[in-house]
Amino acid sequence: MQEQWDSEINALRCHYTGLPLTGPHGSRRYATWEHVVPGDESSVVLVADLINKMKSDMTGDEFTEMVRALARRFDGQAFDESAFPPDHPH
Repeated sequence: MQEQWDSEINALRCHYTGLPLTGPHGSRRYATWEHVVPGDESSVVLVADLINKMKSDMTGDEFTEMVRALARRFDGQAFDESAFPPDHPH
């Protein structure tokens, strides 16, 4: 958490976006705890609520690959199905 603190703006920054986590409870920029590796309590970081909802139960690497594949799709390329993560047992 100390690594995410930005003393210049007196706020925490999102682990994935770098944006200040300054939103009120319930907002998209509200700070929420997120597991970089689902279920691994030692991998917890603070992220914007919107990012936490988007990432769901993907690992950090899976999330990165999904976002990149979606960006390419939005640019008119075919979606790379290999970027779609497998189901995780719950």
